[in-house]
This record gives sequence, C-alpha cells and structure tokens, in this order.
Amino acid sequence: MSRKLARDCYCGFPVFFESFCMRYRYIIFLTIVVYCFVSFAACEDKYEHYGNNPNEVLSFSHDTLAFDTLFSTVGSTTLKLMVYNRHDKPLLISSIYLAGANRSGFRINVDGFSGISFNDIEILANDSMYVFVEATLDENGIDNPLLVTDSILFNTNTVTQQVILTGYGQDVYLLKGGNDITTDAVLPNNKPWLIYDSLVVRENAMLTIPEGVTLYMHNNAVINVYGTLKINGTLERPVRIRGDKLNATVGVSYDRLPGQWSGIYFAPESYNNEINHAHIRNGKYGLIFDASTPEQSKLKLTNSVLTNVYYDLFSAENCQIEVANCELSNAGGALLNLNGGKYRFTHCTIANYFVWSARTSAAVCLKNYRMQDGADSPLPLEQADFFNCIIYGAKTSEINLDAYTKQADIAFNYLLDYCLIKMEDAHIDPTHVTHPVTNKDPLFRLIDDDENYIFDFRLKENSPAIDQGNDAYGTLFPFDLDGKSRFVGEHVDMGAYEYYPSNSRHIRPL
Repeated sequence: MSRKLARDCYCGFPVFFESFCMRYRYIIFLTIVVYCFVSFAACEDKYEHYGNNPNEVLSFSHDTLAFDTLFSTVGSTTLKLMVYNRHDKPLLISSIYLAGANRSGFRINVDGFSGISFNDIEILANDSMYVFVEATLDENGIDNPLLVTDSILFNTNTVTQQVILTGYGQDVYLLKGGNDITTDAVLPNNKPWLIYDSLVVRENAMLTIPEGVTLYMHNNAVINVYGTLKINGTLERPVRIRGDKLNATVGVSYDRLPGQWSGIYFAPESYNNEINHAHIRNGKYGLIFDASTPEQSKLKLTNSVLTNVYYDLFSAENCQIEVANCELSNAGGALLNLNGGKYRFTHCTIANYFVWSARTSAAVCLKNYRMQDGADSPLPLEQADFFNCIIYGAKTSEINLDAYTKQADIAFNYLLDYCLIKMEDAHIDPTHVTHPVTNKDPLFRLIDDDENYIFDFRLKENSPAIDQGNDAYGTLFPFDLDGKSRFVGEHVDMGAYEYYPSNSRHIRPL
C-alpha cells in the first residue's frame, strides 16, 4: 500500500465512523440502555437473593473454643469451628474478624485464607463452612499460667454474633536442638520445661529434677541418660513427664493417647539412678535400660506411675533394679520385659488393658538369654521377686516365662509371693509361686476401655486383693501410692493402692 493510500484510508475512518453512528444512533442508544438496565438488575439481584431478615443469622458448633495450656512463643494446635447457615436462602456475612485484632496472639483461617479480618463471605442455604483457629502467644513474664481471651465476631444482617476464644498462656523453659548436661545440675522448678529434641545427661554428670517440675516432651523427643538421673518428686508435687499436646482430638484427651514422645533411655554406663514420685506417660516407650551388670544398682523406682505407651513400658537387660509402691499400666508391648539380672517389685499394681492396638505380649515377660550375632547366649536371671503385687490384664495369661533350654544350669530364679496373678494353672510352679490369689478379677475401680479411656486401678470394696498381702512386706512401705496408711484392715492389701471407700480420696490428677 502506498503512503498516500494509507493516509487516505486513515483519514477516512472518522468520517465513516461518524456516518455509521448517525445512521444507527437509535440502535446504539437502545443497546446502551438495555446493557445498563441488565447490569443494574444483576447487581440488585446479587444482593436481593441473600436472606436479609435480622432473624436469619448464623449457628455455630461451639460458643467457646477453649485451648488448654498454650506455651509462650510456640504455635498451638488447631481448633475447628463449624459455621452453619440453617436457612433456605444464602447469607452474606458482612464481616468476620478478631475483636482483639492481632494483639491477643490468636489467628483465624476462613475459607482457606489466613488473617484477622474478612469481608463479604457467602454461605449457601443449608450449608456450612470451616473456621480454623490457632494461637502463638508472647511471653507473659510470670511463672504461672495466665488466662488469655479473644473472640471472633460475625456480622450478618446487621446482627453481631461472637464465638469466644480462651487459653492459658504458660511461659516455659524451651530446649531446642539437643541439650547436654555435662556437669551436675538441678533443673529450676518455677515453670515447666518444653523439650523439643533431646535432653542428654552425659557420663559422670548427675541431673536432679526436683519436686513440681513438669517436662513436656515434643514429638519424638527423648531423654538419654549416660550419667545419673535423680527425680525427687513428692506426693503433693510429683514430677510429671508427658507429651506436649494438651487439647483433645476426636473427643479424646491427648493425655490418653500413647506414642507422643520417645521415652527415657539409660545407657550401660549409667548407674545409681533414682525416681521417686513421678508420673511418666504417653511415650512410645517408657524406661529402657541397656545391658549392665547386676552387681551395681541401676535404678530405685518408688511411689510412681508409668502408663500408656505404645511398646514396652519397662525393659531391662542384666540390671539390678528395685521398684516399690508403683503403678505400671497399659502398654502395647510388655509392662515388664526383664532379661537376666536382679529385680525386686514390692506392692506394685501391674495391669495391662491397652486399647490402642493389638497387644504383642504378656504383661510380665521373664527371660534368661539374649540374642547376639544371630545366636542365643545365656544371661542368668539371678532374681525376679514380686511381693504383695497384682499382675493382671485382658490376656488369658499375663506372665510369660522364657527359660534358656540349651543349658540346664543357667539361673532362672523368680518368686511371686502373696501376689494376685493371672496365669494358666498348668504353668504355676509352687516352688516359684507361693501364697497366691490366682485368676480372680482384682475388681479395679474403673476400666473404661471403649469411651473415655480412663483407668483407675484402685480396688473396689469386694476385691479379692483386699487383706491378702503379707504384713511384713507392708511394713517396708507403710504408706500406699496415694500416701494412705496400709494398716487399716485385717492385713495389708495386694498392689500399689490400699482399699479405701471411693469417697475418702480423690482420683489422682493427670
């Protein structure tokens, strides 16, 4: 195209457009009017189809979302709020926002978006949506828990509704990245400890945990002891070691769930450990004792509760261990897995009603050999004494005896004296089992294994374990695990708890 022709075409376009507009001006005008009308009607319809009656408001799954303890500077678990439109028209929620804005530490997620405020959220007729709530609180500068509150406000059809948020902010000593105790140390007990990875007591060092300390263990956290561990709780202020999840999941408290942290491991070179008045729960394992020598004290465990782990609760190889006045309960593996060594248990309740998976073994397993380099070799069980104990559970037999068969003179010494046991009659050897109560339900106070998973291993008033203990063993430990005198009946009772009427004592706090 020549430059002149192009210029003529370009210059002629305005003339053509003007002529076109003049010829079809009425059609163009009508089209614009119709477009504006349709757009306005659509805009009006957008709002007219929502329910606008002030009585047409939202419903909620909870009027209060309550977090338990919220550790300062550490993100919380996530709680869920369901928001319902129970009406036959859609609702337009004008705004959803946190009343405290970003000052309280709470935050919300609405329809997949995180923040502190949201506008014009549609919820269809007879439909629902999720609102998720989390919190990360600043340190409050005090040792005791501090109540923190906020609320989520929903504005719909000029009506404001609220859902209250609460939690207790707790400052903690936070240990992350592995922590080694290389010299003698005492943990402060003015506020809890949160262990994220590991707490390691090195050889030739002693860690003392005084009364009232709580160790919250994060997922897979572990305590490794190569030196010496001393736990010095009291009846009124026990030491607690447990998982760090404190709310509920699927209607069940996390405190009932095993497998939340790894456990406590004692190395071969660790000796002279002592645990008194401790509550240890919810690990994958409980206490694990590596192969040692039975000529030196590995552990003295008294007045304590070990409970609710996925695998073995208490396992030891060739150790010297004394346990008294203790509850050992509920494990997916054995409660006691003892292989070689010397052991004595006095006034213990050893009860297994684990519900979270199929159990793999009896409550008590005794053995006198080990597998090493693909072959078994003897490991003498010099002593495994049980005095005034209860050994019971859901299996047909709760005691498994696994003696070395390749050599007859390897020690396999055990004694159950004045014990209530669940064991097949054919396996009860009167030289090893004396003054027993056999295969009678001890009638524990509460075995709730299908709803709230709460267990209370105290005795009911008609328990066959009442007055069946040996008073001589009772004088060694004259007060039971609840601090009550054992000498209130004709004889002392078997197990860790002396029978008292249910209204005479409180259920042990978690």
